[in-house]
Amino acid sequence: MDRYLIKAYCKVNLHLDVIGKRADGYHNIYTIFQSIDLYDEITADESNEFRINIDNKNIPLNNSNTLIKAYSIFKSQYKGKWQDFSIDLKKNIPIGSGLGGGSADGAAILRFLNEYYDKPFKEEQLMEFALDVGADVVFLVKGGTALGEGLGEKLTEISNKRLYKLNIVIVYPNIQVSTKWAYDNVKKHLTENRKTINIKNLNKSVKDFISSLKSNNNVFEPLIFDFYPRIKEIKNKMLKLNPIIAMMTGTGSAVFGIFDKEIDPIQIESVFGGNVVFSTKLLTRDLIKENFLTSM
Repeated sequence: MDRYLIKAYCKVNLHLDVIGKRADGYHNIYTIFQSIDLYDEITADESNEFRINIDNKNIPLNNSNTLIKAYSIFKSQYKGKWQDFSIDLKKNIPIGSGLGGGSADGAAILRFLNEYYDKPFKEEQLMEFALDVGADVVFLVKGGTALGEGLGEKLTEISNKRLYKLNIVIVYPNIQVSTKWAYDNVKKHLTENRKTINIKNLNKSVKDFISSLKSNNNVFEPLIFDFYPRIKEIKNKMLKLNPIIAMMTGTGSAVFGIFDKEIDPIQIESVFGGNVVFSTKLLTRDLIKENFLTSM
């Protein structure tokens, strides 16, 4: 039986604003998603029945798990002869970090199954499945760089292939922030005069892209920093390293800095010792397509 290694790449938000609450209780957002070279590792073996093993026992093994949910949705929509898989998931992306690790796993399974079955679904259909799994899953099915609106599922691609030359340092302080709690409490931090992003500038040169990033923000930072001052301290330390941009991603708790130079790992360790630190790269959509799946 065949075996496959799947890389479930995660994301950071280069900008994040909440536009308002919807009638269905969810929130409309305005964000810039960016894929990064940090991923969970999924091993899928052809099997007589579906099984899953996760190296983190805090992750539920039911339909609230995005990987299981994505697998079930794809299986229910596929009309051909079905092959089940035994799946082992190695979690490298911290839980509750704002990096979208759970969503990345769901997106990776959708991409893998569509490839395995010789693309029975067009990308638009796959993204519909992804939205049923979770809003962030839609972007992570595609990857790269994109403006996200609505729940985050309305995407406008940003094409800047030289972005992969930029370096990113991510610091996770071993704090898990509840996304639901963050959205329930962010309202008091919203103001009328908030920044907007000119999408045309982001499709230009890396220089223009970087210039645009410098004015970006994350509307959740005041709320999260009030409750978790350690996260604010990490951002302040990151700013002292003179990054292009430093920001908390998503609803937290990870803080990232993007640099146009190599960062000394010894320096990073001395500054952020006691936290989980990742030093990696930004990814384009093409790089993800080339590298996310390997036959073993």
